Amino acid sequence: MNYSSRKRSHADRGEIVLAILIAAEWDRPLELNMNLLSLILPLLSLCGHTLNECKQGSIEKLQSQARYDRTVNLSPAPPRTVLTAADLRSLAVIYINRGQFEDARKTFQRALLLLDQNSPANGIESARTYQLLGEVSQIEGLFPEAEDQFKKAVSLFNQYAGRQDFRTASALNSLGWFYSVTGRPNEAALTISKAWTIVQQVLPDDSPELLMFLDSEASVLCQRNRLREAEKDWLRALTIGEKAYGNDVQQYSAILTHLGELYSALGDYESAAGLLKRSLAACEQPGNRASISHAIIMSELANVYTKSKRYSQAEPLFSRSIEIVNRDQNLAPLGKALVLTRAGDYYMARHDWVAPEQQYRRALTLREAALGDHPLVAASLTSLSQALRKLARKKEAKDGLARADQTMAVQNEPLYSGETVDARQFSAK
Repeated sequence: MNYSSRKRSHADRGEIVLAILIAAEWDRPLELNMNLLSLILPLLSLCGHTLNECKQGSIEKLQSQARYDRTVNLSPAPPRTVLTAADLRSLAVIYINRGQFEDARKTFQRALLLLDQNSPANGIESARTYQLLGEVSQIEGLFPEAEDQFKKAVSLFNQYAGRQDFRTASALNSLGWFYSVTGRPNEAALTISKAWTIVQQVLPDDSPELLMFLDSEASVLCQRNRLREAEKDWLRALTIGEKAYGNDVQQYSAILTHLGELYSALGDYESAAGLLKRSLAACEQPGNRASISHAIIMSELANVYTKSKRYSQAEPLFSRSIEIVNRDQNLAPLGKALVLTRAGDYYMARHDWVAPEQQYRRALTLREAALGDHPLVAASLTSLSQALRKLARKKEAKDGLARADQTMAVQNEPLYSGETVDARQFSAK
C-alpha cells in the first residue's frame, strides 16, 4: 500500500457522515444524523487496492504464515515474526474486506510492533498503520484508542512527510471524522478544513484522491443544513469517481450512498433508490462476504422504500439486514444500531408497535455503551419514547424524552445544542 502512488480513492479515512433524513411517520424537520456507512465503505474502498494486487495464492500464503506465527510464538517475550510489517498490513486489509474487524485491529497492532517509529525509514509506514488502525478501532466503537491512533498518524506524517503533504491531509481528515463521530462538530469542521486547504494546493481538480475530501466537506455542509451546497460537492465527487474508476463502483460507493441519503431526505425517492441500488450491487459482487456494511446499505435502501410506502420491497431487505446483525459477532456497534433503528422505523410505519420498541431499545443499548451522552443516544431515546407512547406506556415515554433532553443539554457544541435541533425532533436514524 503506497500512498505516494496516489492510486487510492477517497477511502483513506474512517468517515462517519452526518446523513440528513426525514422521519417516516412523525412531522419533523430535516434531521442531521450520524451514519457508520461512510466509515466502513471508504475503508473497504481503500482495501480494494491492496486486494487487487494480491493473487489468491498470496492471500492464502499470508493467512497460512499468520497461523504458523501464532502457533510457534507463544512465549510472553516479543515473538520472532515470520511476516513483515507490510505482510501484516496486507493481511489486515484482507480481514477488513471480510468484515473481520477485530482480527484486522490485532494484525495492525502486530505490524506496529515491528516498526521503529523513531526511524525515518519507518516513520511514514507507522503513520499509515496508525491511521488504518484508528479507522478500525472507530468501527469497533473503541473511541479513546481511535483518537490516540489518529493523532499519532497526524504527528508522524507531519514529522516525516511534511505539513503540506497529501498524506498528512488524509490523516487530518480521519481525525476530523473522529470528532464528528464523538459529537465534536466544531473540532471536526476545523480539522477537515485544514485537510481541505492542503489538498486544494497539491491535487489537480479531477484527482480521484479528492473524493474523500469532497465527501467530508459535503457532510460538514449538511451539519449546517446547507443541503444544496452539499449536493454539489457529492455530485462533483460522483463525476470524478465515475470517470476515474468506471465500473469499479466499490471505489466510490460511499459517495453513491451519501448522495442517495441526501435525496431521500429531500423526498426524491426515485433518485435515492437508484443511487443506493448501485451501491448495494457493488457490495453484492460474487465472493463478497455479507457483513455489517452490506446490512447498512440494505437498510438504507429499505428506508427509502419505507418512506415511499413500498413496503413489500422494504421488508425483505430489512429481514436480510437484521439477520446479518444478529449473526455477525464482530464489533461494529454504531453500524448495528443504525440497522436496528431503520428496522424500527419500518415497523412504526406499519403500525406494529411491539417490534419497534425491541429494535429501538437494542439500538439505544449499543449507542449508549459506545458513545455515552451523545445526540445519537438522544435520538434513540426519542424514537423509543414514540414507540412506548403507541403502546400506552406514557410514563416510560415521558421519562425517555426527559432523558433525551438531559443528554442534549450536556452537549457543549453549538451544532448539537437545542438551538439547532430539539431532542424531540430527533428520530434515531
